Amino acid sequence: MPSTTPILTLNTEMHTAMIRHISTDRRGRYLLACSRDKTAKLWELASGELLRTFRPPVGEAQEGMLYACALSPDGQTVAVGGWSAKNDIYIFDATSGLLQHRITGLPNVIFSLEYSPDGRFLAAALGGKNGIRIYNSHDYTQQAGDTDYGADSYNLAFDAWGRLATVCWDGHVRLYDNDFKLIKKAATKAGKMPFSIAFSPDTHLLAVGFEDSPIIQVLDAKTMGVLYEPDIEGVNDNGGMDILSFSADGARLAAGGAYQQNKEGKWWRQIRIWEKAGKGSWTDYNAGGNTIMDIKPLPHGGFVFGGAKPDWGIIDPDEGRRSLYRKGEVNEYRSKDRSHFRLGPGGTEVGVTPSNQSPLMFSIQGRQLSKTASRHPAASSEQGSLKVEDWKNQYSPKLNGKPLSFLDEYERCRSVDIATGGQGIAVGTEWKVRCTDAGGRLRWTQPVQGGAFCVKIDAYNEVVAAALDDGTIRWFRFLDGQPLLSLYLHPDDERWVLWTPSGYYDAAPGAENLIGWHVNNGEDKEASYYPISKFRQTYHRP
Repeated sequence: MPSTTPILTLNTEMHTAMIRHISTDRRGRYLLACSRDKTAKLWELASGELLRTFRPPVGEAQEGMLYACALSPDGQTVAVGGWSAKNDIYIFDATSGLLQHRITGLPNVIFSLEYSPDGRFLAAALGGKNGIRIYNSHDYTQQAGDTDYGADSYNLAFDAWGRLATVCWDGHVRLYDNDFKLIKKAATKAGKMPFSIAFSPDTHLLAVGFEDSPIIQVLDAKTMGVLYEPDIEGVNDNGGMDILSFSADGARLAAGGAYQQNKEGKWWRQIRIWEKAGKGSWTDYNAGGNTIMDIKPLPHGGFVFGGAKPDWGIIDPDEGRRSLYRKGEVNEYRSKDRSHFRLGPGGTEVGVTPSNQSPLMFSIQGRQLSKTASRHPAASSEQGSLKVEDWKNQYSPKLNGKPLSFLDEYERCRSVDIATGGQGIAVGTEWKVRCTDAGGRLRWTQPVQGGAFCVKIDAYNEVVAAALDDGTIRWFRFLDGQPLLSLYLHPDDERWVLWTPSGYYDAAPGAENLIGWHVNNGEDKEASYYPISKFRQTYHRP
């Protein structure tokens, strides 16, 4: 449920966690992006300027994370949804930011939202075996639905005539007419986990990307038969190009995902663009700093993408370049080698090496940020008689060969550390920091807003520190999980903010506006935000 007490949160101009979906208006004036940071943001595409931040009610852990968004074709209405106690879809006025309507009581997470081309309907794809729902945008009453689904549905798309296509991890693509009656259900060929789907503008083609295969297939949108497979030379990983979009004129097909290339000394996720709607030659473009999460066409022929870094940008194939790029103001701590995260005795010094950056060390006592590599110990998944296996990015980690069974549905393990003397185990997951005893029995759980990609218990077994995907580092008491401190280091390696759960803070010059209070105003009203600098006299404690 939404919190009834104010929540201290980061507030940079860009998102602080991965962008899950994006949407544009019919004329390509605006970009809407939604994020796991529990906000949606509206941008002007011509300038890249932020126009408005939308704040639905939020709570602890994943409560309020946004996985889906849709901008109405006229650009006047914003729909967002994701993970909430009542599985809500929130409808905002795009100009004022006011929450106008709440669709509630859905049976599972909302993974995809799309308005029909005429703006009359809003379609939602749901998690679990719950299928899709269609709402009339006049009053947001349910118009239609289909619950005969065997697994999660992650994406849906309208064609120009109002037909609807969906993908589902039951291994099927479904096609509905513009009255939302099922007219075709076809088993997928390249994989069993179709993840994204896109109509060509002329409505004749359907492109399908897969989570469990690198192959892309283009189908006949009437018969659902496979017509051709675009060239995926060099793409070997499943999900490498599972996000798809045809260009506005249908001449090109774009794809992205986890596929990356090292160009000029830096790894970039690539967007591949084929000529002839996927049958012709192709070009790879440097796009995002992390996984490409969504791609949409623009009226002039280019594409806009949203990524997990978080970032977004515009690829213009006519000019042969990325013409606009905005990236998050957060350090990325999710590198494959988790040993970059170090913690001193008592937790008073922390060392990190953000992705593609130099090592940093912060002293809590000295309030000093330095470009120094820490020599303090890193986390360990094996110590003495204890060994944690199958933990990295997995759903079922094991302790000495036995499953740790306390993770929630969809909750993925990201990091582990074993305490000195085997006195306990810290487990960082997608939404929580957890601590167990030596036998794997859960001692405490603390919700966190970003995935805990690094955890470390100090040598004295006094604190657990976690480096999160929202760019913050958090300290918890090892004994009972009591939150102690939070630290945000800006990527400029100069600004930082350190704060307590009650809001007392210290900050480097120019940094105190980077955090503030999120205040819920009930389930049916947009939340408020107040920069902490407004309360400087009360809360600033150098």
